[in-house]
Amino acid sequence: MTLLLDSTAIQSITDRPLGLRPLKLKVVDQTTTGTLSGPILTTAKRYWVQLLDEKGQVLLSLDTPKGNYRFDNLAPATYRLRVLIDTNQDGRWQGGDPDLKAAPEPVFLFPKPITIRSNFDNVETLSF
Repeated sequence: MTLLLDSTAIQSITDRPLGLRPLKLKVVDQTTTGTLSGPILTTAKRYWVQLLDEKGQVLLSLDTPKGNYRFDNLAPATYRLRVLIDTNQDGRWQGGDPDLKAAPEPVFLFPKPITIRSNFDNVETLSF
């Protein structure tokens, strides 16, 4: 984009002609995605941080991220965070026994939905 300034509309303090040249401006494409990230405060040894859509379906999953988690290039929408904690550290999350002989491994659901907007970086702390 080129911006042309009218030399008669701008007056110098010395009454000399300004000799204005065209001003070239670069137009940058804006991204249409956002980011969700944040610190993780936990004592758990093994866990999965999952990004869920509005219907509760898993979109992305991170296996035991150390210190921080990050989900990039997210379309504008409302998301939830869920953490599945592998307390027995067997490499998979165990659901409960249908005969109620064993409780399921812990699940942490972030208490509020997270709205992602274009060009925004959302930071939420996970503490479980």
